[in-house]
Amino acid sequence: MIEEKAFRAKIDDLQNLPAFPGILEKFNEMAKDPHVSMNQIGDMVAQDQVLSLKILKLVNSAFYGFPGRISTVTHALVLLGNDVVKSLILSVSAFEVMADQWRPLWRHSLAVSKACGIVCQELKIPGEEEVGMAGLLHDIGKVLLVILEPEAYRTVIQAASKKGRPITSVEDAMLGFNHCNVAEWLCERWNLPHRLTAPLAFHHAPETADYAEKPAAAVFLADNVAKAMGYGAEPVAMVEPMNPAVAELLGLTPAHISTIVKKLEPELAALGI
Repeated sequence: MIEEKAFRAKIDDLQNLPAFPGILEKFNEMAKDPHVSMNQIGDMVAQDQVLSLKILKLVNSAFYGFPGRISTVTHALVLLGNDVVKSLILSVSAFEVMADQWRPLWRHSLAVSKACGIVCQELKIPGEEEVGMAGLLHDIGKVLLVILEPEAYRTVIQAASKKGRPITSVEDAMLGFNHCNVAEWLCERWNLPHRLTAPLAFHHAPETADYAEKPAAAVFLADNVAKAMGYGAEPVAMVEPMNPAVAELLGLTPAHISTIVKKLEPELAALGI
């Protein structure tokens, strides 16, 4: 349905991604206020996966001299400075006409990001902010598939829903690649750090990752917890069975999962998503 070489060429040519709805107005208000701190802007940026990715792309470009080294928004904002960040925020275009289409994926991504933070705290995984960023961006491959091949990918989503199968297995069967591969290609194209790329590329199979295995496993767990709590991106979001290798990698117990869910519930309720 989609020829891989041609699709990768589209990624290489890609310059912009749409921002998710509902946040741009807040960004603009903050950017106009000289009393707003970088930390406050950073907290807001961390709720939008596409804007976060744009900033990471910019700071990891050869122009700034940090290719493949900056993996968190806070670090990027400090390096770029207020003026650059505010200009970037103000330049983002909201695709209001696509609001209904994007909201489920944005809601899921934000829930996974929040879950990643709690997973890291409970399982003593270092780099909480970095893993949270990976959680926010973990489904960016789906965004690219929707943008670049909307009709073909809609067919894939419908088939996965009808068959009751995980989206990645249907993507592999119908496309020959999946959204994790797409995320990896994008990270490579934009020179993002390996420790951020790995969780995006392997969050459905963290035991196969050759780098940053624990962060990838944390995103896998957070993704499934979010789905189980009703924060899936697709109409039928299947919760994948826990791979024993992943549970061993994380030192995960049923008690951990129970605690993560209990702590996550009020966090998501407070977001109002």
